[in-house]
Amino acid sequence: MYTNHAIYSPQVVFFRDAKFTLLEYPVTASVLTLPVVNMGQVVLKSEDIQEAKHVMKERMRLCLAIFAHTNIAIPFDINTYACRISCPPNGWNDSILSGNAIINI
Repeated sequence: MYTNHAIYSPQVVFFRDAKFTLLEYPVTASVLTLPVVNMGQVVLKSEDIQEAKHVMKERMRLCLAIFAHTNIAIPFDINTYACRISCPPNGWNDSILSGNAIINI
């Protein structure tokens, strides 16, 4: 299930848009990278699916905690393609609404 480590890269310069077209002016944005649980491998290796879902929710909480700690805005589309297939249903809502959304980092 990989690692719970995260990489926070502030003020990354982007010079292309989502279609790889050059922008007229570069823009900067902070980037947060965390691994998702590869549920396909969890199933293939007969690992504990409930534990994998728990690990993914903890990583989602870590993501929110890092956003809070760095005092940056949470992006409008926080989901990635990988998260759409790996996150538990209502995962982001559960992470935000639970009393444990913010953890020590």
